[in-house]
Amino acid sequence: LFRDVCKAIKETAFLASEYPVILSLEMHCAAAGQARIAAIMEEVFGDMLGKPFLDAKAGYLPSPAALKRKILVKGKTAAAPSFD
Repeated sequence: LFRDVCKAIKETAFLASEYPVILSLEMHCAAAGQARIAAIMEEVFGDMLGKPFLDAKAGYLPSPAALKRKILVKGKTAAAPSFD
């Protein structure tokens, strides 16, 4: 189950290093399934889940040190990206 995978990641993510873990997800499900996956990750990872930080106005990205003990999610969906 996806929840079990998330729990295993949470338990072992920072045993070797405190630097961020990047999960790369390719979504092949409808919007409702994607919302369910997001809800599971928020529930399991809690504060460890890195919140969106891509801000065009900021002009820079946070350093790896600023993201220590965070789980970052990089996702790709079948739908066209929206940058609103």
